[in-house]
Amino acid sequence: GLGDVYKRQVYNEEKEKLGEVVDILETGANLVLRVKSKGNSFLLPFVPAFIVDVNKEAHEITIREMEGLR
Repeated sequence: GLGDVYKRQVYNEEKEKLGEVVDILETGANLVLRVKSKGNSFLLPFVPAFIVDVNKEAHEITIREMEGLR
């Protein structure tokens, strides 16, 4: 559910913290997460191509960072 991703910390595969999920946009085809860090934000499609792991216990999402994502 949406509670599984809202306010979660987002990391890349190198364990670098990219920010926190501050908004969830429903685009029809898939969800898009707005990830905010230090005044910047970027949009992250919540699709298997990007999402490596959602750790519910640690409240963390690990993503595969693509060129130009942020």
